[in-house]
Amino acid sequence: MHTAELGKFVGRAGYDVRHFYAVFPDWGLGNVSESTGVPSVPLEFQASTWNAAAIQKRFRDAVDTFAPDFVIITDTWNSKPLLAEAMRGYRYFLRLAAMECLCPLNNVRLLVGKKGEIVACPRHQLATPDICRDCVAAQSRHSGMLHQAERALSGYGTAAYTEMLLRAFAEAEGVLVVNPLVAAMVSPFAKKVHVIPSGFDPARFPRSSAENGQTARNGNEAPASRGKGPVGQCPGPSAPSRLIFAGLVDEYMKGFRVVHDACEKLWRKRRDFELVATADPVGQVDEFTRYIGWQSQDALPAEIRKADILVFPTIAEEALGRTAVEAMGAEKPVIASRIGGLQFTVADGTTGLLCEPGNVDDLAAKIETLLDDSELRRRMGQAGRKRFEEHFTWDVIINRHYKQLMPLRVTGMSSPRPDRNGPANPSPLAQRPSVRETRYTPRLLARVDTSQLLADASTFFGMERAELARMWETYRQYSERQEYATRLGELKTLSTEEAFLIGILLSLARPAVIVELGTQHGKSTRRLVDLQNFLGLGLRVVSYDVTNELQHVGRDEIEFCLEDLTGRFRSEVLDQFTGGLVFCDVHPYPLLSEVVRETAEHPANWALAVHDCTRGLCNPRMLIGRDDPHINSDTGVWERYVLAERFGIDNPLNPELDFQQIAGRRMRIFETQHGLALDVPATIWREAQHAKR
Repeated sequence: MHTAELGKFVGRAGYDVRHFYAVFPDWGLGNVSESTGVPSVPLEFQASTWNAAAIQKRFRDAVDTFAPDFVIITDTWNSKPLLAEAMRGYRYFLRLAAMECLCPLNNVRLLVGKKGEIVACPRHQLATPDICRDCVAAQSRHSGMLHQAERALSGYGTAAYTEMLLRAFAEAEGVLVVNPLVAAMVSPFAKKVHVIPSGFDPARFPRSSAENGQTARNGNEAPASRGKGPVGQCPGPSAPSRLIFAGLVDEYMKGFRVVHDACEKLWRKRRDFELVATADPVGQVDEFTRYIGWQSQDALPAEIRKADILVFPTIAEEALGRTAVEAMGAEKPVIASRIGGLQFTVADGTTGLLCEPGNVDDLAAKIETLLDDSELRRRMGQAGRKRFEEHFTWDVIINRHYKQLMPLRVTGMSSPRPDRNGPANPSPLAQRPSVRETRYTPRLLARVDTSQLLADASTFFGMERAELARMWETYRQYSERQEYATRLGELKTLSTEEAFLIGILLSLARPAVIVELGTQHGKSTRRLVDLQNFLGLGLRVVSYDVTNELQHVGRDEIEFCLEDLTGRFRSEVLDQFTGGLVFCDVHPYPLLSEVVRETAEHPANWALAVHDCTRGLCNPRMLIGRDDPHINSDTGVWERYVLAERFGIDNPLNPELDFQQIAGRRMRIFETQHGLALDVPATIWREAQHAKR
């Protein structure tokens, strides 16, 4: 569905598009029942030619006849590296519709436990190929026959396949993913990762409801008509509220059992609703459940418009949740599991409600909240439609994303035929500035002037320089013994100088807790855990991230929390402790701004360390929006912008920003490799002055 619509809508936007696809009847591949509206080239295979080498040659020869400027590799699960290898020399993008290439077992990282229970896996094969290979060997019988056959075709499980996989991601012009969780997994292994949701045709969901004067089934009736009623009674003259589950009822990961159990619990005290599922055979299943048959893409929108609430209780990490987006397009509130891409698709409390995956009680409570409040349903439906129009329609996605990644060719220009063995020679198109013009080139400090660093630390903390020099030498030698430079590196993590500065702060403030935001692989976490042990502080270390990529620190050493704190940082972190140190290594503007503002304003004794504040990472011409989650060194980062806003400084590159004092707090950006900002309450440097006396 996505590939066909992508081709159709980029074609409408002015691109010359060809869709190449394999036809192999033995696997049921390539069956086309209706026109996609895209010029397509079917590549037919027989059993004798269905092998990796023949597939690669056939696709390469076919694509060469078209000689495109860009290639997007879609849909192919573990076979993506095969096609990427065949497309070497072209500027190709890998598009991950789910977690293909990340979870070689089933694309959703679900395992069967020792007792037959379903278990969510925190790993992926780019980071842990050996562990994933062992997992596939042990769990292969739990994946479908097509998954098993496709793994064998691609050569999965061999060292050559792993090498080809990593090369495919490393050489890609970009990797297109649909949510920030997948982006975080892929980012260490790719040049560029772009979060681009699937697009939707708004014509399938024309505005109706209030605009056309229709009130039936859209929650606009009087609130009292949908209130609670005694068991065995309908609440009033209106029809029961309709909950729709659009998915396979027999597919465990979709969670039909969860929503059915939740409705069964509610049915014991109220009978003003029905659960409708897109399943066969058509008919009444029990007192509150009805099957309406599997719905085609053409028929589904009409069924969604009849609903009051759409429920998506999946227990697996769906990348986006297509039907949840379609529900928003139809102005319907959504209840979805707080897992995978759904937690980014559904704005909790605005376009719908999120519930804990597999938690029947929580889902029942969320359903009851919406059953009891028709006005809330109406508001959420309207907010969902607005979100749909602003973020998920094809016109928005193509103009906001694809035209920036793949600028339209100037008439009369042509690209040279790519070399199969490596990157193509630059074409006139590649040399022509795009809307983004050129990538920002970051500049990290090649060598830290430790003498100046100690002088700045002496001024900031009010400590004797000689004392700081002794502390520095002791910690430098400790770091060398720990072999941090070899084990962890100094890029994209705390450097030795930065860890030293945090160590000074810890020794003065002696907080009860260190809260780390942006754990990723745990390199900085390793430094922080070792640092507090080195100082003999015995602190709690609580680390937050939106994905589990921990490699350098054990779960018994820290408290690891897998959640997005955007909009909840104060309540979930600052209000939970009496003060401490926040180490912030996150880049999305909304969360970063929230952390800097709330930490400074909180009444408890919180200190803040912000990584990546050097001028060399601050792009003076940021060409991405503040809501764009894909921030890296090629775009420039927001850290100095956020700090400049806090202190009322117009230019984030203004040297005055490097030292500020306001409202009982002092902030200094130290000239380290990445630039470390320390923002501390006055009580800390008063402690230093007291100790000196």
